[in-house]
Amino acid sequence: MLAGEINYNYPGTNNGKARLIKITSQGKVIWDKKYGGIEMTTLNSVIELADGSIVAVGGNNNTPKYNQAGWIMKTNANGDSLWAIVYDYLPGFPSLFYSLNATSDNGFIIAGSANDTTTSISQQAWILKLDSMGCDSIGCQFVGLKEQQTQAKTLVLFPNPSKGNFTVKSETAFKKCVVMDVLGNIVYNEKNLQGGTTIISLSHLSNGIYFLKITDIHDKEMVSKILIEH
Repeated sequence: MLAGEINYNYPGTNNGKARLIKITSQGKVIWDKKYGGIEMTTLNSVIELADGSIVAVGGNNNTPKYNQAGWIMKTNANGDSLWAIVYDYLPGFPSLFYSLNATSDNGFIIAGSANDTTTSISQQAWILKLDSMGCDSIGCQFVGLKEQQTQAKTLVLFPNPSKGNFTVKSETAFKKCVVMDVLGNIVYNEKNLQGGTTIISLSHLSNGIYFLKITDIHDKEMVSKILIEH
């Protein structure tokens, strides 16, 4: 496995995506995939687990203040995203993950650096111990987007998992439907909806976990996790 980044170098921007390349022992490319949002993302270290899944760490600039933060992501054996989590040591100051190892409890140990300009030593070593979902606390894998527990018959979503086509039904008419990936990037956005039923087609997306957010006519938001399996 190779990990790194690809730069697009658009004028006046800092665009780039993280990149994973799986190769054979002879150096032949099996697959080559890119990950990330609108700002620079990079991967510095990657490991392959016993089940063939892949975990990598690096830096992600897709934070609220667009400062680099530590980033861990996991894919299946084909490179399709399963989850990704950003860790911001001190919001507004850059931090980065450099390396990781698997631990005996199926979790991960990560080494990185954190820049804290509020102290006399601006750059400090940073070590994190995470569980098998990349979490330092229970349930953090939803990247700040929590799946809401709605009352029965309020929101119906089927089939789930799906190859990409989902039917969404609600007792209340809704006006907007947004789908986000595990990094919070919007991958589907449909506005001006009417009624309480719609069909969304996401067959162009890679296998993995996504979040569907429905906004009804009363501006109430309902969030549900969906899974695409081609």
